[in-house]
Amino acid sequence: PVIYVDVDSDSPTEVFASYENWRTEDVELADGSGGPRFGCFSLGGYPGKVIRHGDHVEYAEQSVLFYHRNPDDNLVPGLLIKQQGLEAYADEIYDDIRHRTFGGVLQGEGFVEDGVENSKYLLTPYRAWKLRSQGASKEHRLRVVTHIEQAPELDAWKARLLTTCTKAKENRTEARKRTLAWWNEFWNRSWIVPRQGADDKDSPVWRAGRNYQLFRYQLGCNSQGEYPSKFNGGSFTFDSSLVNSQKKFGPDWRQWGGAVHTAQNQRLLYWPMLKAGDVDMMTPQFELYRKGLPASRARVKEHFGHAGAVFSEYASATGLALGAGWGWQGGRRGRGEEIPFGDPRADATKGYNAPVEKGVMANGFIAYHWESQVEHCLLYTSDAADDDYTV
Repeated sequence: PVIYVDVDSDSPTEVFASYENWRTEDVELADGSGGPRFGCFSLGGYPGKVIRHGDHVEYAEQSVLFYHRNPDDNLVPGLLIKQQGLEAYADEIYDDIRHRTFGGVLQGEGFVEDGVENSKYLLTPYRAWKLRSQGASKEHRLRVVTHIEQAPELDAWKARLLTTCTKAKENRTEARKRTLAWWNEFWNRSWIVPRQGADDKDSPVWRAGRNYQLFRYQLGCNSQGEYPSKFNGGSFTFDSSLVNSQKKFGPDWRQWGGAVHTAQNQRLLYWPMLKAGDVDMMTPQFELYRKGLPASRARVKEHFGHAGAVFSEYASATGLALGAGWGWQGGRRGRGEEIPFGDPRADATKGYNAPVEKGVMANGFIAYHWESQVEHCLLYTSDAADDDYTV
């Protein structure tokens, strides 16, 4: 959880560093097809307010402390539990949002506070908390130390972050050795060599090989997290305004964002991992289903009356159906009249604001889209068969 930045120069230099933050205040995310709220897709169409809360940033002992702590509005999973009639099972359903706090510290040896300034990145205003070296030197050591935890008390989160800060300062040399060893092993366990010895950058074969390496590098960068790599870039987002001038959103925005994973697309990331021998990177995807199992069982018991389990398209750690897919009371994503499962009025050709079977999502594109759970089971058993993965 630590980024080390080392500066080694033949002549003395000064170094300036800053932490830039654009979540400086609370912002209401307007609803609408493909709009700001698309970045938290499960709440698309929800008739109430959705607020993106600001971060906390401050100077602390010649360092910059920054964090985001989820508020207690309980839209996920609380609102979804009520939406889907699962209140009786609320204590069984995994809540990966409550008390979740994530952030870190920007610090350096011999660095001091250098003031706060406002600026703008493309369309987005931001504030920068700056540090500077106390003087010119041939060596400078900077660190970004991060921590994420569902901590009931903020002080407990801060204490564990500071413990990591101490370890980061002490273990810098060892951390570099471990990092180099990991990447060397990663690149040596799988490779594709198109036209060995050729370096024709105009060749589509060369470009395909280059793109495969870039794709795999992205997967490697995402491999150590608690959650699966999202199919549309993992932790590497892009600026929507540079791709579509109509999408004037901030750097955090992504399509199909929020606490959901598009299962039919996630498989396209994880089958290649199996073939490449990257089985150690696949665990977060399987963990998503393990965490969601209690809710998926509750859904089947409540809606279909037996002891099975079901994961719909757009899987999440909660195991609940996608809120925007389930449908709300009225609006563009409205849930129509709920009818018994098997009623012929539901013929898989309708969508929002039309009769919908009990336990089935109103979104016509994904209402009966359940096969991805079976494919992930196959992926898991293939992983277990090919490796010493504990089942």
